[in-house]
Order: sequence, then structure tokens, then C-alpha cells
Amino acid sequence: MRLFIASSLRGDYAVNQRRAEAYCAWAAAQGHAVFAPHLLYTRFLDDTVAQQRHQGQQAGIAFLRVCEEVWVFVVAARVSDGVRAEVAAAAAAGIPVRWFAAKWNKKGDFVEVTPLPHAPSDALPSAPMLQLVDHFAAEAEIGLADIEARLRAGAAYEDCLADLDVLLGTEMPPRDRDAEAAWEGATRDGEEP
Repeated sequence: MRLFIASSLRGDYAVNQRRAEAYCAWAAAQGHAVFAPHLLYTRFLDDTVAQQRHQGQQAGIAFLRVCEEVWVFVVAARVSDGVRAEVAAAAAAGIPVRWFAAKWNKKGDFVEVTPLPHAPSDALPSAPMLQLVDHFAAEAEIGLADIEARLRAGAAYEDCLADLDVLLGTEMPPRDRDAEAAWEGATRDGEEP
């Protein structure tokens, strides 16, 4: 099964990336094909730069839409905003989401994963977040479909690279910058956007 692996990245990046690698290994050992965007895109995009974070999130959501399930791994029932956006994208696409509690010992070693019967209460996306994710997913899906059609029609890959670069958000459109700034401002102030 094609699985999208979702887990927190921000905070202690090194620890959270090591944890994501362990989650991927655990799911792959069960015979699944796994994809964790925060392990791939952070190799060439800087998650601390808003434009590059947006680009990675948009690209990750584009790939999420071709996965059969989303597996979310949480530590201490904490769910990040990025994971909430991925859960919202899965809900919008009708993709099942499974939740797992991950346990780590004090030395930072992976101990076990326990399936959860439901999402932690703070994990459910708000209506504005669902709208924002729908917008990103629709843009990515249309763009990828156009590029795929051109390639199938015989266009050279090199001729499609510029469009792919635009699709992945090399330069964030002003309306997206404004929406992201409004969202971050409202959540920073503890308000429901």
C-alpha cells in the first residue's frame, strides 16, 4: 500500500527527522511503500524560510493525493500545524487517516507504536485550514495534470521544468502570502482564524 507518513518536523529538527525515519522504517517493514515529505523536501528546501516551507507543503500535499492512506504518528498527543494541514488534505481527498502513538525512551531510542482508535482532540482541522488546503491541492493537481498531459503528448522533460518550478511554488503568489500571513497571525494570537 502507498502510505503518506505524517509527523511533526518543527522544534528539534534533527530529533524529529530521526523519528520520521523510524516511522517510515516501521511501516516499510510491514511491506508498505512509504513517502514522508518532510524527509525529502528538507534536503533542498529550508523549512525555516516561509516561501520554501510553503513550497514543500504544497508539493507534499500533491503527493499525498496519490497515496492510499495517511498514517499520522504523534508523540505525547501533540499534533503540529503542518500535520493538521496534511490531515485536512487527506479528508478533502477522501483518503483514510490512521493515527499512531509513538513511544521513545529517554535516550531517544524508538520503543513502540500503538494504534489509536481516533485522532487526538486537537488534531482536527478547522474550516479555514480546510479551505487553504483545498486551494493548494487544487492548484497542484491542475498543474501536475497539465504537465503530465504535455509529457504524454511528447513534450521534452526539460521543456516542462519551468512550469514544474512554478507549480512547486518557487515564487509564492501574493494571494497565498496574504492568506498564510493572516493564518499565522491569527493562530499566533490564539484566535480561530
